[in-house]
Amino acid sequence: MYLYLSGTNIFCTTVYCVHWLRTLALCDQWAEEQLLVSREMIWVVDFFIHKSQQWVS
Repeated sequence: MYLYLSGTNIFCTTVYCVHWLRTLALCDQWAEEQLLVSREMIWVVDFFIHKSQQWVS
């Protein structure tokens, strides 16, 4: 991965690359968390439906 910045030294370019990679990882983490929370909500509802059917029978 390369980030081209004209007129900057290698340290600034490295800092920008590291910052971009950390931001990308954080975005991926949030997307995964959103997926897990939505799935967990479905699992909880399914669990309560299952338990209610057990109580009725």
